[in-house]
Amino acid sequence: MQRPHRYPWLGIGLIAFGVILLLQQLNVFDLRWHDTFWAIVFLGGIFLVVRGFTNQGGGVFLGVCAVAIGGYRLLAMHSDIFIPSYLYFPSLLVLAGVGILAVYATRPRQWHLLVPSVILMSLGGLIIMSEEGYFNRWELIDFIRIWWPAALVLFGTAMILNQGRKNHS
Repeated sequence: MQRPHRYPWLGIGLIAFGVILLLQQLNVFDLRWHDTFWAIVFLGGIFLVVRGFTNQGGGVFLGVCAVAIGGYRLLAMHSDIFIPSYLYFPSLLVLAGVGILAVYATRPRQWHLLVPSVILMSLGGLIIMSEEGYFNRWELIDFIRIWWPAALVLFGTAMILNQGRKNHS
């Protein structure tokens, strides 16, 4: 069986990077590395998401995260978009939930991934709402402190049910 042709992406990337550096050294243009880095993160994320959805490999979770973070950083540098630092952690929880949901979208047979996805997105959303004053932060902390093991039970149950379904197929 013959392997499908794979492009030497690392080699192509090194050549492109070298040409860009050489042109900058020759004062052809002045590259702003901060902008370029986040643009590469954003474009790399799009590549991973597209590749994951076309069944050529994994990387959807990482791709979604790279698109979100790279896109946010690019927009923040060139517009008035700003996320306060106290919302970083809950925003990352929501982002992780969306990333897991994207993985589920590429592999619908792994429906057990819906459980951590919904839990992470909900938890992040609830923390954001409490930080913005929609309800008492301490009540949320008490709720999480008491009920977090239920998330483990739900996810474990979903994994077992999903595995049992695979074994009977």
